[in-house]
Amino acid sequence: MIDVSTRFNDEIGTKVVEDFKKLHKMGSLDDYFDKFEELKAIALLVMRNLLFPDDYFIDCLLGGLKSHLKSFVKAFHPITLFTAIEYARCQEETVEAIRT
Repeated sequence: MIDVSTRFNDEIGTKVVEDFKKLHKMGSLDDYFDKFEELKAIALLVMRNLLFPDDYFIDCLLGGLKSHLKSFVKAFHPITLFTAIEYARCQEETVEAIRT
């Protein structure tokens, strides 16, 4: 078994946290959410399991969304990451329905 602190030395840890903060939606919304959750989990390990409020992760998630999704989600003031994701999915479905 590999020690997490050995596997993710400071240089790698810093990169993971930077990647997490810089993450933006490029492909599908589900791909963005999957990558967000993956980097969030690694970032928490690297940052030695510090406790962050949901607001921190909601802000990080919103920061990577396109403006038409971000403004919609913000309007509902989500209090959990789950609700923020659901609002974004709802808006994306609405936008896709209007396009077709």
